[in-house]
Amino acid sequence: MPEALRELSGAWNFRDVADGAPMLRPGRLFRSGELSGLDDEGRATLRRLGITDVADLRAAREVARRGPGRVPDGVEVHLLPFPDLGEHEAGTDDQAPHEHAFQRLLTGDGGRAVGGVRRRGRHPLHDRRIPAIPNA
Repeated sequence: MPEALRELSGAWNFRDVADGAPMLRPGRLFRSGELSGLDDEGRATLRRLGITDVADLRAAREVARRGPGRVPDGVEVHLLPFPDLGEHEAGTDDQAPHEHAFQRLLTGDGGRAVGGVRRRGRHPLHDRRIPAIPNA
């Protein structure tokens, strides 16, 4: 098996999701931090890996502040913002802030956003036969 790719020039925390997940085929699904800082070498790596679609989970204000992903021509960026829970105050009860954020994710504005992702069942990424990760 080839050595795992650990760097993407201009992005941080890049890795193959299959690393440490034997039920996934290596080289099919990758993750990273934002791609707004990709340089020519990083874009060349995406082309070499055959990446055709990117799911950008950043909130709209993050994209506005940091810029869109600087991906190669022909790579489609799908804006699928994860709910921006930082804009809202924590609950007034005894909930810890992360518990309140999780509750909002499931039932509030965040729940609608997650539902929107679910409704994209025939999303282009789905057509690429990306496997589900059990118990994730």
